[in-house]
Amino acid sequence: MAEWNVDRNWALHQSNGAVVSLSLVQAGTNISSGTASHSNVSSQSVTGSVNGDFLFLSIDWNNSTFGEYHGRFSPDGRLSGITFDVQNPGSQATWAADKRFTKNA
Repeated sequence: MAEWNVDRNWALHQSNGAVVSLSLVQAGTNISSGTASHSNVSSQSVTGSVNGDFLFLSIDWNNSTFGEYHGRFSPDGRLSGITFDVQNPGSQATWAADKRFTKNA
């Protein structure tokens, strides 16, 4: 089954104003590594998966917070979803990617 390809540099724009820059390494359905940054916070530990039309990312930020990002691809390749702080699940925001994605052959 063809999977959505997120193996590149892209950004997600959160409803709280944060813009998260991502650089991901994808192998099949697994996001095996990656980096993320926004403002003065960064991460060298981004992992996750692409499962059908769904994206799951975990980001271990260097300010001792841990973010979960859950998203869904639309048929035209747009990606959007919700994020929350694992240690404070009430701290949530919606987000949308700045690029359209394609499926691997």
